[in-house]
Amino acid sequence: MRPPTENAHVVMIGPGTGVAPFRSMIKQHAGEWDKHLFFGCRNKNKDFYFGEEFSQMVGRNELTFYPAFSRDRIGRKVNYVQDLLVKEDILFNRMVYDNLPLYIYVCGRAGAMPKDVRSAVKNVLLHAGVFDTEEFLQYMIENGYYQTETY
Repeated sequence: MRPPTENAHVVMIGPGTGVAPFRSMIKQHAGEWDKHLFFGCRNKNKDFYFGEEFSQMVGRNELTFYPAFSRDRIGRKVNYVQDLLVKEDILFNRMVYDNLPLYIYVCGRAGAMPKDVRSAVKNVLLHAGVFDTEEFLQYMIENGYYQTETY
């Protein structure tokens, strides 16, 4: 993944071990960018990788952090990173129309997650007023603004 070389809004989506490269990116670029990390795992008490470290970064205003714990649910609703993205559509609205470029990075296990995240991103872009979300995402991909690393 290629990080921005300019001041930018940076959205990192890393469920499970997919968060590891973002931890490095955040630490290496402390004080740079408007950083938002969407992290997902099954249980807060079992696999909340780097949770304490990310909480400290939030306390120092280095990061905005959105955790989802899919098995620690209240009631029947399962909470995944793509659900958090949809809940934060106002954030994306601000970032799309701000003067800073928007970078979106997705890292983690291949399978349904990358497709589900892409669908959620398209949804929030549509709510932000981007009418042709597929064309917009294709532009982002071709120009390095939307990058994925899945395995």
